[in-house]
Amino acid sequence: RPPKDFELQPIFDEHLYRWEQEYFFEFFIETHLGKDASALREDPILLGLAKRLGATAPHLVHRDFQSQNLMLHENKSWIIDFQGLRMGRQEYDLASLLYDPYMNHSAGDRRKLLDLWEDVAEEEPIEPILKDCAAQRLIQDNEWYLGHIPAALAFLKEVIDDTPLEDSLGPFLD
Repeated sequence: RPPKDFELQPIFDEHLYRWEQEYFFEFFIETHLGKDASALREDPILLGLAKRLGATAPHLVHRDFQSQNLMLHENKSWIIDFQGLRMGRQEYDLASLLYDPYMNHSAGDRRKLLDLWEDVAEEEPIEPILKDCAAQRLIQDNEWYLGHIPAALAFLKEVIDDTPLEDSLGPFLD
């Protein structure tokens, strides 16, 4: 059991999802691509995405559950880097692992990881929520991430394909 005074980061809510989106608008769309992100900041589809994903937070989530935070030592797996730990959508962690640009998993590898997750969780994720979480997770950018942008963009285009997010983000991603 955690200590009684154990405190988590604030809940992964609409405000935090909007913060992630703003980070994307500022550093990827405006700084990296040199495009104006004003329309995206007010886009009802992206506002709705943050609202929808932030509406419930029933699970403990790592918030950065990707390959660089999974370590193998003496035939055991270890999860590191817990400073973002909070209550949120478990699909966000799953999406972070499945659509990890550092690993650039094939569709077959993503299916294997998803099967493992389903064995552990004893349930299948809700596909639209998983894709929404993947889209949200993939909108990030910083200096050390630049080499992984092509993989992240390919994943982002895949998860927004034939969704309302494609209409909002698609023109910026071409």
